[in-house]
Amino acid sequence: MNCFTPEEIKLYKAGLVEETLWQEITEHLYHCEQCSEVFLTLFSAEEIRQAEDLLSSDFTAKVKTALQEGDLYLHQRASKKRESSVRKRQQEKKQSLFFYYIGAAVVTLIFMSCGVFQKMIDVAPFVASAVEIEQEGVVEREEFRFNLPERTKDFWLDSFVTKEKEGFFDEEKK
Repeated sequence: MNCFTPEEIKLYKAGLVEETLWQEITEHLYHCEQCSEVFLTLFSAEEIRQAEDLLSSDFTAKVKTALQEGDLYLHQRASKKRESSVRKRQQEKKQSLFFYYIGAAVVTLIFMSCGVFQKMIDVAPFVASAVEIEQEGVVEREEFRFNLPERTKDFWLDSFVTKEKEGFFDEEKK
């Protein structure tokens, strides 16, 4: 950023520069601390007293109050924004939980319509009974938890084949 000379800044203060140059210097003074200091040193004590007379006696108090209110406004605004984001997250959680339960209900209805739960009830007594297997003179007790998928699959397939032989599926097509 190119700084202006002290002479240019003096002419600016006196109002003796062209409009375009005046705008450039004004913008520059907002951003350049060095040129701002030069500009402020150009004011005499008399000019400062005149400026003080133009200000009301409670100017400082009004500025402080305005700043505090501005801080309060910003604080309230940030607080509302946080509350809004918390409510939004809670609503998103509720929505996702709602869709989770809808999905679970749909899967349950599909399983019920296919008879999966009824088949599980029918299979449970057979699977739960313990089976003794004799291998090389050693008796092992196979609990229901072993080979459960295999036994369940076999039972369902047998049940399906039996129903097919009985013509169960032909009646549904009618």
